[in-house]
Amino acid sequence: MTDEYSNDEYIECVVVDMCKRQFSCVSDRDNSKTLECDTPDEFMRVLEMCQAFLPEDAILWVDPSVTAAK
Repeated sequence: MTDEYSNDEYIECVVVDMCKRQFSCVSDRDNSKTLECDTPDEFMRVLEMCQAFLPEDAILWVDPSVTAAK
């Protein structure tokens, strides 16, 4: 008997890049999909969904890049 759910794939973690307004979803099978948000409002709505459905330790944050002014 085969498991009817054996082909399901689940989000393991989400990597959030605030500077790029980008989310990278990593699955339990190490597949990755990237979502780029066009507006700050869209970014916030996606972030709210991630926070509503994922445990806090599954949301990883990219450190912002800071360059020195010339």
